[in-house]
Amino acid sequence: MTHPVVQRHYQKFQEQVLTQFSVTQATEVILSCADELSQKLGSDPRLRIQNLDYMNDDPTAIDVLYAKVRSADNSNSFQVAVDLLGSRLAEAGISRQDFQRDRVKLHVTLMNTLFRKDTGGGGPGPGGRNSKPRETFDAQSMLKVMGLFDFGEIPFPGFHLSKRYSTSCTGYYETVVDIITSGSSS
Repeated sequence: MTHPVVQRHYQKFQEQVLTQFSVTQATEVILSCADELSQKLGSDPRLRIQNLDYMNDDPTAIDVLYAKVRSADNSNSFQVAVDLLGSRLAEAGISRQDFQRDRVKLHVTLMNTLFRKDTGGGGPGPGGRNSKPRETFDAQSMLKVMGLFDFGEIPFPGFHLSKRYSTSCTGYYETVVDIITSGSSS
């Protein structure tokens, strides 16, 4: 059917079916490699969140500012586990394999201009994001002063499958499913 009403409803149907199918598939993939992930992480995995960085090449025009995440014991166990999970999800056709980089970028987003508050009354757009064009910011002085900031060490909380373009009451993405490996502490 080419009628606009039918097309709109079909698009909504397609989004809901594909989203639920992808969530189910991703959950199955994560559960299928949970033991292997636990082995790679060890018995008491801890993470260090430290040092600022940004997603593009120009510190005068930043869209996303983040803190780097690594294994607290300076091993690469967390990176290896996350890369394994990323590969398995790509092999299952759930996520794109980014051939530009061979590792998942481990980070905690601190500032994202897509989520800036709109004081002009424009209101949020699709997915709760601001409908105005993205505005970059100059973070050179912040990076110079705070670039090595240490946010601390935490126990690994487990894997969380989050819904893109969503925001929960905590301000984080909505969690679709939590998957706790034997090495994680919750």
